[in-house]
Amino acid sequence: MLLDHNNEVIEIEELSQNIETNTLIMPGLFNSHVHAADIGLRGIDGYGLKELVGPNGIKHRYLDTLTADQLNNSILKAYNEAKEYGTLGWSDFREGGISGLKPYPVNGSYSHIPFARPEIDKLELLPKFANIGIRDVAAHTEYEMKQLTEFSKKLDRKVFIHISEDINLRDEWRSKFGCSDLIWALDNLKADAYIHLSHADEDEIELMESHEVGGIICLRSNIFTKSGVPPLKSLIESNLTLGIGTDNAMFSELSIWEEMKALSRHDIKSNKLLKMATIDGATLCGILWGLDKGLSNLIQLNIPKYVENANLKDWLATECDQRNIEQIIMNQYQ
Repeated sequence: MLLDHNNEVIEIEELSQNIETNTLIMPGLFNSHVHAADIGLRGIDGYGLKELVGPNGIKHRYLDTLTADQLNNSILKAYNEAKEYGTLGWSDFREGGISGLKPYPVNGSYSHIPFARPEIDKLELLPKFANIGIRDVAAHTEYEMKQLTEFSKKLDRKVFIHISEDINLRDEWRSKFGCSDLIWALDNLKADAYIHLSHADEDEIELMESHEVGGIICLRSNIFTKSGVPPLKSLIESNLTLGIGTDNAMFSELSIWEEMKALSRHDIKSNKLLKMATIDGATLCGILWGLDKGLSNLIQLNIPKYVENANLKDWLATECDQRNIEQIIMNQYQ
């Protein structure tokens, strides 16, 4: 959607000439998976996945030291950074059980979807606004995992699980159950989306399709932690609904633009990337998103005059960034 100097709407599909009006309005970006609270560790490096985010890893030890006010301020800092990058909705994994949900200083018009990690014996205390985010298949006993997902479905909550990110856990699961952690989860749990999928294979992705679950790709995070690059070709060619996430705020800036650029180097079409970065990511969280839905927060971008209409989506997915944002439009159509 383009606006000319008189604010008259011009449909992109009808243009054949170069863009001269400079202004584009599009749905805000949607971060399908972020751990916002650990932004205070930004710049940390030189550690592996388990050391960074394992059950007693650097992230958890750091979060345990924060007061409620400090946690509140960390989330606010991450929120402000994400908004600056044009990310106007996110799915935020919160540590700290039920009590970890309380600090949430995010503007009410921001589409924030918190995913809690509730203690099994405190499920009844889960607030109505919260969904359930599970660290991995080893986070609880087999019985507790099933109880957790069944409980969430009774309440119509979303369930997201980190899966096949840690190759060691995946191998351990094969030894223990005779199948990968992903296959076990598909057979035993009722999840809505699986995060990372770094070591998933083609057959597993086909099985995900039959279970109608979504996937969330966090490519820069996987590269940072050296946990492995997901099977992007198989994922993109599947019929899965896919989202894009930045993962831990301590790893890198909360820029979905940079995630799209990283993914574009794997021959993924720009139209697909833009859909993953907006509409599809929000869909996984149960949110209607997009101009035609009338529910998006919007961003107004300045488009360089050299960009031709035919190349607009390529430019958006591979060159655009926060410097091109002219205006954030929150809840314009709500």
